Parts: sequence; C-alpha cells; structure tokens
Amino acid sequence: MGCDATYACTVVLLSWLHRARTRKVHLTNAQLMLTMAEGPERLHLALNLADVPALLPAPDAQLIEAGGGELVVGDDNAVWVSLAPHGWAILSA
Repeated sequence: MGCDATYACTVVLLSWLHRARTRKVHLTNAQLMLTMAEGPERLHLALNLADVPALLPAPDAQLIEAGGGELVVGDDNAVWVSLAPHGWAILSA
C-alpha cells in the first residue's frame, strides 16, 4: 500500500525522528544548519536569520522537502543550500 500526503503517512515515514541524533553542521550569528540522523535516515534543517541571502553547507542533501531555497553543487561537488533573507528549508538526504 502506497502513502499519500496524509498526516498518518507522514507520521509513519518520520517515525524514526524521535530517536534521531542532532548534529550542528554550521553555526554563525545569523545562520544554522542542523542534521538529524538515525541509521540511514537523515534530515537537514537550514535557517537564515540575516537580512541578506546566505549559502549554507548541506552535505549529502538531495531534495528540499519544505520551506524555500535552492540546492547548489560546487566545483568540488560539495552541496550547499542557498536561502533567502529570513529563509528556512528542510532537506532530505
């Protein structure tokens, strides 16, 4: 049985999140990138509190699940997320 965008499916798909460990990836006065991981499951939370756009490291991020922003791959294949002023994003790996 497949899952659609209902609340019940979201709870099942993210049931690992309450056991996840949170790790700080990037922190400044105005930006924050956290990774929540449990086994192979992983989510990133990116926040930009600044009045200007920001580029934050987003290791192994593949998709923006919620919020806004744009994934950018650098010349060295590093993944970054570009956030608007006061922007946020939840990214999946």
